[in-house]
Amino acid sequence: MGSDGEPFTTSTVIAAETGNEHASVIRLVRENLDDLNEVGLVRFEIRPRPEGQHGGGDVRYAELDEPAAALLMTSLRNSSVVRDFKKRLVGEFYAMRAALSRRTSLAVDITNVDHIAQLAQATTTAVELYRAEHEQRIALEAQAEVDRPLVERARTHASGAGSVNRTDFGREVVEWAEEQGIRILHKQIREFLARKLHLFVAGDRSDNGHATTDAIRRGLCENRRDTRNGRNVVTGLLTPAGQAYAWERITRYINANGSLELPREIGGRSA
Repeated sequence: MGSDGEPFTTSTVIAAETGNEHASVIRLVRENLDDLNEVGLVRFEIRPRPEGQHGGGDVRYAELDEPAAALLMTSLRNSSVVRDFKKRLVGEFYAMRAALSRRTSLAVDITNVDHIAQLAQATTTAVELYRAEHEQRIALEAQAEVDRPLVERARTHASGAGSVNRTDFGREVVEWAEEQGIRILHKQIREFLARKLHLFVAGDRSDNGHATTDAIRRGLCENRRDTRNGRNVVTGLLTPAGQAYAWERITRYINANGSLELPREIGGRSA
């Protein structure tokens, strides 16, 4: 709860709990600010950069009351992670609202021991709910600060290297995943790039591994043509834009599913 006694959540909590980047969530808040303020209340706050963090400035985030948070959640893609957080968010708001109702509706007779005990219990419950929400927010923000440099480092490295093939890109992903305690296979990365993101041709075909026409059109991939031993060889490459796109989708998928393994029903799509 805020200092005014009203329940609220923050854009940093929503981002961490739904597996989205905070920049994406705060952008969504800004894009829908008029609608959010029409049904509820949005406040922008600034948190100083954590001590010991090198680089970056102060963190600007949004505080949303219950109606605004509920409306914002309808704009997020309805994945299993988002659905789970929606349920928990509704439950937490209900609990805080109930505690607030008990606290404000209680007519206290200071000579009545039972009334004093009820007031103390309502106050304790409200404080515990606020402390739990506050501690959860701090923990999520701290974890986001731990994860962010790793992802940004990998993206920066990839973006500065020009176009890369799937093997080199996969090596970066595997290294990043190992630092997170997650085991990822090169085969899973290739399958994800081809069958989930449709960046490369998949299947038992002569053009397997070539960049798809759609990926080339979007500037995410390119095909490099070489001659080896008198034969024409085509190698599909991820452009810097494609690497940034793939990194975002990979980290989001892992955050939501715990691994990069795809469901069996996902099939390939050709150029």
